Amino acid sequence: MRSDLPGGALLGRPRGADHQGPDRDRERADGQRQSGEVVEGRRAVEEGSDSDDHQHGARRDSCRVHTPPSDGGYKNPAEANDKPFARGTPAKRMHSGVDIEGLRTVADYQFGAGAGAALFATDESPEIERSRNGRPKRISVDGERLVSVGAGERFTLGVEGGRRLLAALDAPAARVVVGDESEPFVRDGRNVFAKFVTEVGPEVRARDEVAVVHESGEMLAVGRAELDANAMLDFDSGVAVKVRSGVPAEEEEKEE
Repeated sequence: MRSDLPGGALLGRPRGADHQGPDRDRERADGQRQSGEVVEGRRAVEEGSDSDDHQHGARRDSCRVHTPPSDGGYKNPAEANDKPFARGTPAKRMHSGVDIEGLRTVADYQFGAGAGAALFATDESPEIERSRNGRPKRISVDGERLVSVGAGERFTLGVEGGRRLLAALDAPAARVVVGDESEPFVRDGRNVFAKFVTEVGPEVRARDEVAVVHESGEMLAVGRAELDANAMLDFDSGVAVKVRSGVPAEEEEKEE
């Protein structure tokens, strides 16, 4: 068999393949060089990505909101007194180590001077019940709700809180007064209508927390004013107070 056939026919290569050999060698070398460049480029990108991840991670760490530990909310329990609403343990969502003066300040601002001392006595240990996300929800003493904490950390009155407020503030402050005709309905939790209001604290504004009282002075309910004082006395229709909790007659008798 002859091995000198044109174009290397013995090896089955096409005619002119020998002339293409150098070109293919150059293409192969170029391909290897480009492949090396791609590998190096990919490696540089990965290293850059790691660096960016490190930098972004550092930024994320610096921006991450600090979540207090579950053991009372602070490493040093004394720090809990720096805030009116210190985070309690998640299990009970209660915490009695609160800043009483801070609570009093909020109450005085909302209801008037003297309200804070009446609602939160220094010789008591109020319990703060919290929602699942840790926000203050309810403040009670001996199981009796004084206030709940609403939007903007404004207090909403409980029945016991209403009684304490009435004992501290001179009439008719924080009061909406109604007569015999409205009494049974208000005690049952029905709203107060403007046409039945006989007197109201002159400072009362819409969305204020108020106690609804009978002309005799007995507290009938607590709720939120829907009108300001002048409107309650002037209007012949419309809701004056949206009642949140009524006080049954037998409950009032027990207090006496």
